[in-house]
Amino acid sequence: MLGNFVRCFARFVAGVAVLVPFAGAEAAKLNASCKRDQAAAVVCEVLSEPGKVINQVTVLNGTQTLKSEFENFSATSKTPAWYFLIQQSNPNDALAAVQQMIKHEGKRKYGVGFFLDKLDEKASLGSNDAEIRRITPVDAKTEWPELYYAAYQAITKLVETTADRKSLVIFTNGTAKSSSYKEKFVQAAKDNNILVHVIQMGGDKQPALLNELRDDTNGLLDVAEACNKKTEPGCRTYMVSSTLVSNFRSYLENGGTVRIKSVVSENAELTIRINNSGATSPVEERVKITTPAPIPPNPPKPDDLTMWDMWMDYAKDKKVLVYGTGAATIAAL
Repeated sequence: MLGNFVRCFARFVAGVAVLVPFAGAEAAKLNASCKRDQAAAVVCEVLSEPGKVINQVTVLNGTQTLKSEFENFSATSKTPAWYFLIQQSNPNDALAAVQQMIKHEGKRKYGVGFFLDKLDEKASLGSNDAEIRRITPVDAKTEWPELYYAAYQAITKLVETTADRKSLVIFTNGTAKSSSYKEKFVQAAKDNNILVHVIQMGGDKQPALLNELRDDTNGLLDVAEACNKKTEPGCRTYMVSSTLVSNFRSYLENGGTVRIKSVVSENAELTIRINNSGATSPVEERVKITTPAPIPPNPPKPDDLTMWDMWMDYAKDKKVLVYGTGAATIAAL
């Protein structure tokens, strides 16, 4: 499972809230996923700590060591793909960060879309730098978005593109109008080995929704906070740190691919063990072999929620105990 490669908190530097690593934060050393290719052979993607080189990979089925070949990941020979999904609560700060993040070296692919009630694609996967930089700012919207529906739509875009590794980067304030597509989105991300990287822009500090989203998808969560415009004149509303801008690609572009040459039974659970450069001891993870489920194109939009549905979603998120129904409802903290 993928833990937090980097855990961050916000501090003010020159009047701007930026992301800086927690002192003593532990980076996850291993994230492995395995599936069968079209020839039914087992292929595993292994991600390690950014900046580290994997020196050795061992694959075990129980106590049996399987014959395997390992190839380090390189953006010059492999294709990584990112889809940036931007909530319209603070769209222009996020768009500015995305336009700094893109760097079309090697075979990288990028796509960009805004969302409120659905995905509004601004640049399809494979768009060039100029097309992405031409995306114009839009008005901010305060309505609660269909987060999971838009994320599921973005996942379909990644599934349809040809790439060796894929990541969905979501800029959001942590609100969602409904959860009707939550399970479909989470399962699609897991089945298709898509890394989900959430960057919170505003809203409550690390709300339960975003913590759950990170944990359910075995993904990443970074947080940026607003600076005070009254006391810090000239500052931007939100700022993604230069460290995150320059290093975010390393979360996806490390490790490599393991091709297993031995015969592996249908329901086998494998153990992946790696040695990292500079590590004092190997690390390992148990992995089940997945078979991705097909994703239907153009998923239908969820029905609009009633006020009661929205209240119940809010109560669940805030862990409020609800008694009764309708006008007789009593909520107790």
